Amino acid sequence: VYNMRVSRRNQELMLKAQEQSVETRQLQIFMSIYQTIMSKEFQRDSEEILHTWKWRDTDDYLSKYSNHLNEHTMAAYIMRTYDGVGTLIRNKLVDPELVYDLTYVMVLEMWEKFIPVVNETRLRFNAPQVYADFEHLYNVLVGIREKRGHPKTDLKTQYKVS
Repeated sequence: VYNMRVSRRNQELMLKAQEQSVETRQLQIFMSIYQTIMSKEFQRDSEEILHTWKWRDTDDYLSKYSNHLNEHTMAAYIMRTYDGVGTLIRNKLVDPELVYDLTYVMVLEMWEKFIPVVNETRLRFNAPQVYADFEHLYNVLVGIREKRGHPKTDLKTQYKVS
C-alpha cells in the first residue's frame, strides 16, 4: 500500500511538472510573437495603417494599397501575425487572457478597420478561410473585453499620428 501511494504521488508530481513545462513552452511561444508585435517596425506600420490609410471601399483599398508591394507587404505581415495568434488561441496553445492583456487595443482596431475588405475578399475569391483565425482572435478578445466590463477603446479620438 505504501509503495502504491508513493508511486501515485510520483505520478502526480510528474504530471504537474509536465503541465508546468507545457505552460512554460506556451509562454515562450507567445513571447516570441509578442516581441514581433512590440517591435518598433510592427508598431510603426500598425500606426500608419490605422491612422493614415484611408479607403472608401474594397476597390479603393486594392488600388491604393494592395497593388503596391511595400503597402501590401506591410498589411499582410500585420494581418498574418494576428492570424497566427488567433491560430494559437484556437488550438489552445496560448492563454487568450494574456493576449488580451498585452495586445487587445491594436488587434481590435486593426480587425475593425479591415472587416469590409476581408469580407469582400472572401466573397470575391470564394475563400471564407482568409484571416479566419484573425477574426477568431478578434471575437475572443471582444468577449474578454465584455466579460471584464471594459469600454470600447477608440485611439483615433485620443491622438493623431503624423
